[in-house]
Amino acid sequence: MFTSEIICKGAQIQPADPSPPKRFTPTWCMTCGRPLETPEQSVAWNPSSSFTDWQYLQPGPCRAVCTYCAALMTKSRLTNLSKSVVSASDGAFALVKDAHLAWFFQEPPEPPFVAMFAPQSQKRPIHMFWRATPTLHRNLIHVQFSGTSLTIRRPVLEKAVVQAEKAAFLARDNGIRLTAHHPFESLTRKLNAINHGTIRANIELLACKNHELQEILTFLKTLTTGELWAMSVLCKANPEAPLREPVIIH
Repeated sequence: MFTSEIICKGAQIQPADPSPPKRFTPTWCMTCGRPLETPEQSVAWNPSSSFTDWQYLQPGPCRAVCTYCAALMTKSRLTNLSKSVVSASDGAFALVKDAHLAWFFQEPPEPPFVAMFAPQSQKRPIHMFWRATPTLHRNLIHVQFSGTSLTIRRPVLEKAVVQAEKAAFLARDNGIRLTAHHPFESLTRKLNAINHGTIRANIELLACKNHELQEILTFLKTLTTGELWAMSVLCKANPEAPLREPVIIH
């Protein structure tokens, strides 16, 4: 299934009524890429002047989107989808609070699902759903983080949380003052923040004399951007209890 079909099925949203271009030619959806072989599968689409994602479109012989994508392009649905995960079989769930994210990283819904997360700085509804990569297996999660596609290997993430705590313990045990539950300068929701995911210099120095710590740091340096983002939630001083909260996409 394409992303928009997964979302419509999981959120119980009916596809839009067909409204093909006047001169229909077999083509594909400009957004999700679904083949459009008949007029009944299509809706003519001309983005408004406020649309800014032209570079991601897939223009074909005629300007059209599939009925699934068309159903999701209302302002309210784009807004409601901006921090959510939608599973074709389990339904739609919020990814607004750290408690929601803690649940999602540890016990995600049944695949296939589509996960989207817009940062707080995003003030207007944005088109993320058709740019997202569907997750087909719980151990390899994809999240559309605004314009960036993140990948989270759950077995690696689980190991990283344990190893980060162990690195922090070794640092404290060797006289380094540290209150964090990890060896990083910082872990933050802002992917481009200075020092996010950077190992503390004094811990790097200690690792030169401590083989066990060196092995842990070598492993932690292999984490993806998505895994570091997830750790900013799971490695908090007081992590939130996981919360699975259904949401209505209307």
